[in-house]
Amino acid sequence: MSEKNIKILIIDDSELDTYFISEGLKNKNFECVVLNETISDVEIVEKYSVNLILLDILMPNMDGNMFLEKIRVKYNKFELPIIMITSLNDNKNLEKSMKLGANDYISKPVNIDIAATRINNQIMMSKLYKENLQKKEIETINSIIITYNHEINNSLTIAQMALKRIESKLAKNDLNIFNKAKNALKRIEVTVKKIKDIEDGSKLDWEIYADNPQNKILK
Repeated sequence: MSEKNIKILIIDDSELDTYFISEGLKNKNFECVVLNETISDVEIVEKYSVNLILLDILMPNMDGNMFLEKIRVKYNKFELPIIMITSLNDNKNLEKSMKLGANDYISKPVNIDIAATRINNQIMMSKLYKENLQKKEIETINSIIITYNHEINNSLTIAQMALKRIESKLAKNDLNIFNKAKNALKRIEVTVKKIKDIEDGSKLDWEIYADNPQNKILK
């Protein structure tokens, strides 16, 4: 994910601060969405498909920590990183933010270079988390496929051994019955082979899976 694809939601009641931060980050090739008030609806995240939130702590109506708490009900720290914006002497609220699940913080007045570095660090950790989660999904699915194929092979082996025992005990005039059973087994083997071919072909490749937009946890 390049910086041009990273969308930042900036929430701060100060229009001057949000203008300064957003313009500075745009110069760093980030895409910015600005809100000058907190809202109770966390669906705003999906509405704008943001990758990270810069959130001011002290705001009227609903403060940043209240909004942070609502966000963390739906998204963990790696699914949606949140960096708090705080004044230098606001240690008490900042401590609360970190306990509620904030990833990091930047102090006012915001240094754009430092902000960009911290944003990139959080985006990188988020990306690694999502890739690891997707790989685990792949491994789980492929493990199920392997187990399923193993069970099929075991069942076929048991059936083949049973037929051999039956053949050794049947009289010549009973071989017609055996041949019918043997032909039935062959038809089963052909069917199972087709199933296995389908299953083998359905084993998921990580690169193909990861490139499919439908498999993205959070855009």
